[in-house]
Amino acid sequence: MTTFILVAGQPGSGKTTLGRSLARRMKAPLVDLDAATAAFVEEARAKRPDLGEAALLTAIRPDRYLELIAAARAAARFSSRVVVTAPFTSEIASDQRWSELVAGLGAEPADVHLVWLSISPEERLRRMNLRGATRDSDLLAEVGGGAQLPDGASPTVPSLHVDASLQVSDMTDAVMSRFDNGSLQA
Repeated sequence: MTTFILVAGQPGSGKTTLGRSLARRMKAPLVDLDAATAAFVEEARAKRPDLGEAALLTAIRPDRYLELIAAARAAARFSSRVVVTAPFTSEIASDQRWSELVAGLGAEPADVHLVWLSISPEERLRRMNLRGATRDSDLLAEVGGGAQLPDGASPTVPSLHVDASLQVSDMTDAVMSRFDNGSLQA
């Protein structure tokens, strides 16, 4: 059976950065939402040039997550551990959606672990400005106009909360220490 480590959090919280570090430490494949669905997003962008980045990503979200899950399942055929990074916004807010995600991965609930990156709105804004991703532009424009950056809801499903303001090595250690039985060690 494959163990899946799902790294989730608000945009700019460092999901991909932590995911890379965990994957390296565990010698596991990393399946990242943006990387796994880049070709699909480009195809959708060509078909819908009238949509802004945020609207496009919202419109194609269900299909992107189907691709992400398929990529994670494919990685699981060759590895006993897979790290998956994505916001998982809907899936972590509902026991039913979480169960559907676990089933989609072809896993047992005990084999899917959620890591939630907690981040302050101020640090999140700083990081989003630094990375300059087009997918953040609408939200950054709202904040520039005086709007508050939303905090974002914490998961309602069991999760390990990690402080995203820590150094990557410290976040990685925090996640790895959670599994002190050695099940995630390389």
